[in-house]
Amino acid sequence: RLPRDPPPLQQRLARLLLPLHIPAAGSAPAQLGRLLELCTTRRATAAALLKHMPKLATPAAVVKVLKLLLCAMLVDAPPAALLTMAAADETPEDASPPSPDRFEALAAAAATLLDASGSTLLHGAGTEAEREALLAVFSAEAVSALYARAADAPAARAHLVRLAAWLPAAQVPHAAGTMRELSAMPHDAPAARLAPLIQCACAWDLSPHLLAAVTAALGAPAEAALPPQAEPGTKRGRPKPARAARKAVAAPQLSAPPDAQKLSRGLALRVLWAWQDQTTARAALLDGFSSESLAALRGALATAATQEAEAGPSAADTDAGAREPLLALACCLQLSWHAAAHHTGPDTEPGEALSAARAELDQTIGRIEAAFPGAGGAGATGARTHGRGAGEPPSSPASLISPGEARGRARPRTAAALAESNHIGSLACAPVKPAGVAPDEAPQADARQAGLRARLLLSALLAEASVLGLLADERLAIRAVSFVAEALRTAAAAAGSGPELGGSEDRADSPLGQLLPHAAKLGYQLVDCGGLAAGHGEALLAECVGACTGRDDATMRATLRTVLLEVLAVHAHSSTSTAPLLDHLLRIILPHVAPASDPDSAQSVGISSLGLPVLLAQTLELLARSAACEAELPCCAAALGEAAGDAPASPGRSGSGHASLAAASARLVQAIG
Repeated sequence: RLPRDPPPLQQRLARLLLPLHIPAAGSAPAQLGRLLELCTTRRATAAALLKHMPKLATPAAVVKVLKLLLCAMLVDAPPAALLTMAAADETPEDASPPSPDRFEALAAAAATLLDASGSTLLHGAGTEAEREALLAVFSAEAVSALYARAADAPAARAHLVRLAAWLPAAQVPHAAGTMRELSAMPHDAPAARLAPLIQCACAWDLSPHLLAAVTAALGAPAEAALPPQAEPGTKRGRPKPARAARKAVAAPQLSAPPDAQKLSRGLALRVLWAWQDQTTARAALLDGFSSESLAALRGALATAATQEAEAGPSAADTDAGAREPLLALACCLQLSWHAAAHHTGPDTEPGEALSAARAELDQTIGRIEAAFPGAGGAGATGARTHGRGAGEPPSSPASLISPGEARGRARPRTAAALAESNHIGSLACAPVKPAGVAPDEAPQADARQAGLRARLLLSALLAEASVLGLLADERLAIRAVSFVAEALRTAAAAAGSGPELGGSEDRADSPLGQLLPHAAKLGYQLVDCGGLAAGHGEALLAECVGACTGRDDATMRATLRTVLLEVLAVHAHSSTSTAPLLDHLLRIILPHVAPASDPDSAQSVGISSLGLPVLLAQTLELLARSAACEAELPCCAAALGEAAGDAPASPGRSGSGHASLAAASARLVQAIG
């Protein structure tokens, strides 16, 4: 259960388990045997245990465990022999190596432990002795032997790269080949494979060449990448240079290392995404280069995204071509947000950086709206008042999108969602052309699908922007809410567009199911900000409820339930009126109230007697049970009925019409008591 527990509970359990696995005098062989067995047979549990070891054990104990893991990677021997080998600092000449699977598992365990303890051991105060001991353990000879064992094992080599990123370049064989190894990666390489190589490039002063290669792949001059402003040799965990010491300098002529090759555009975008996704590597990017260099990189990203979007879907016939515009868009926005938060440059006011990030976001919304106009059509307007017979649920091959680090508390934190969000290739999927699409309709189908993918991604980014406070500007908040609401209507109307969007029915992996967490998160964040933005957030939450009405999906209902509970808690805590939220939601609920003559509702009482779809019944029950809405709910329902007068209601769940919305309002007030 250790890998599945939250980090605080993991640490408490690790405190109990570590004494059984850290070799100590007397029982050291038994303890080492348990540790090695755990690392080789239950790798996830071992990773969770070792991740917390630096917080619970002394630096000397951590170095000792690393040394024993290194010995076990070099020699297949019993625990007692490994302890003797570590104490003598000698490797038996006739010793047999471990099996490839055992070697890979032990390399992963050692890399996990060094990742967790590297900053303290190598750069912490008062750990000079442990630093010397660690560098002596991972000597050039030992690291060379490890690399020789992993020559034909790419998975094990990836773990060794994680280890090497913490060591000086002089102790790592073929350190100069990092750029060549990085450029040899496939265009769709996952972030997990790119991250260790990027860490090595940042640690070994190769970041100028890396940024030059990325910038050149995006079509900008390589000279736009400036060298780091810090002193050469700066490594992770050391104090950052003073901000006042960082000044823009003229761009020198950079030449790539002799072993470097050109990066493809797709690989360059994934490298940049992984570069920003790691805290230490991102700090090297933002600290090491001037604001002018980062601005040039953002300009190249924006140009790449805009050119691809304007060219249309026909310009992207491959997997990589279909994903590149969205990756460029995401990297551009993430870079501007990180630069604004980090505030590089001594002469730049924080307000200026924030305004620049908001302007970039505003321009991006305009680009997507211009490249992909709203594709909802006439059916999109019905997203607010879906009934059970409103058609098939939407579907799409797009994957769950979650770029960025900040995530709101209303976001479902399932293990599957987090695993998917960490996969960089899930930002966009390749176009799908099922056999049901006629050849002459394929271009329109591709255009609709590309537009939907772009709106899904930008909606996710807007939700992240709300967490960072970028939507505190009311004009930008209004535009963001309008964009996401249109995306909701487009996704809800996708079901009536034929099979060209692919996907599955009534599932959370449909376009609407993927968009809903981000749209609901954006609405909640705006409500939590308060002020004028709260009203726009409540209107967006009502759009979410309307778009999902009639779709019997438990995940969608759970998402909306969680967010609505959070919003009602915000109102209760701040003692603000819920009337605007109730007005939005009741305008969706009332048209679905079944007439009194409906036989399904005649035998029920309370809210169940209204014959509402499942989602609307759940929403109304939440409102009726909430102390924040207790007084205002009947009044708002009655006021809507009086204002509607004799206006006819939309067909209800059973298909029968009401005489007026006033009658539906009276039934609702009676049902909630």
